[in-house]
Amino acid sequence: MDEPTASSPSEKPTFNNPTSNPSGRPTSNEPTSSSPSNEPTDFPLSSEPSQSPSSASSPPSEQPSHEPVTDSPTMQPTKQPTKSPTQRPSTTSPSKWPTKQPTQRPSTPYPTSSPTDQPSCDADYQDFNLCFAIDMSGSVCNQGTPFLCEGCEPELICNDIGVDKDTCCANFFDVVEFAKLMVKTFESIPSDQSYSIVGFATDAAWTSDITTSSIETLNALDELTYSGGMTNHADAMTTCRGSLLSSSSSGGGSGEDDRKNLILLITDGDPTEPKGSPRVDAEEAAAEAKAEGVFIIPVMIVPQIATAGLNPETVAYLEEISSDGSVFEVTDLVLCVAYRNAWWHSCHARSDKT
Repeated sequence: MDEPTASSPSEKPTFNNPTSNPSGRPTSNEPTSSSPSNEPTDFPLSSEPSQSPSSASSPPSEQPSHEPVTDSPTMQPTKQPTKSPTQRPSTTSPSKWPTKQPTQRPSTPYPTSSPTDQPSCDADYQDFNLCFAIDMSGSVCNQGTPFLCEGCEPELICNDIGVDKDTCCANFFDVVEFAKLMVKTFESIPSDQSYSIVGFATDAAWTSDITTSSIETLNALDELTYSGGMTNHADAMTTCRGSLLSSSSSGGGSGEDDRKNLILLITDGDPTEPKGSPRVDAEEAAAEAKAEGVFIIPVMIVPQIATAGLNPETVAYLEEISSDGSVFEVTDLVLCVAYRNAWWHSCHARSDKT
């Protein structure tokens, strides 16, 4: 019997279990290569990072690798501007020159819930007497017709639906509300005020004597009864002037000679009385009042049904009787604007003669 031929033994014994197919060279626990590979291994060779970066690492990128981790800007500026504005201004003090574009944020941290009731006013508040000259002529309520609306007749033309006959129409209601709003606003001004009311149409009627009580003035305005008729500006300003000057001579209401006297002439336009030259008479009455130091503020009633703008001739006439050439409007849309502007005038009116 032939004996099996034994293969030649390996140079070194294997440390592990023999493989099913023995290799031609012995295995060992030593690394199979003498130099490190150029490609990274799948897993780190050590649990701790190296003390210095490897020579094969690439240079740092010019752009950040991820979004900033802070919600607020850093103390030092970035090399490139951000795509969106930062949450805080970049400077601690205002710049010397204004920016070309408006800032994206308001100057106050939170918006106000509503606009302020009054404009700001830097004037030194002065005590004053104010006469309301309120137009109650037919053109206020006649919807552009020739009717004089005396006694709010004819009702079909003059009396608006839902408005009582004492008030007659929505336009006259707006006029009264405007005057009441003025009185309520002046209550908050740190000065002494007195009021009188003159209602006018064909003639002027001294409706309320001069009084320092805003409550009495508001009640008198509520009690106004629309009359209808023609429009007499001259008589209105003369009567108002008398009520204002009587307060100084009699001591009623003011008791002080240095109070400013104001006339707020609230009208729907041109005068039609007295016959002949109603505008000339009104301009002369205004000049006499101004010579006495009375400041005149015309305010236009624009009917709600009006489609055309103000008559340029009417505006020029009212500018002539105005103390400073200003004319304001009262409508359902610009009521607050007119009130604001008239209030501004009362703030800046001075005791100098005009």
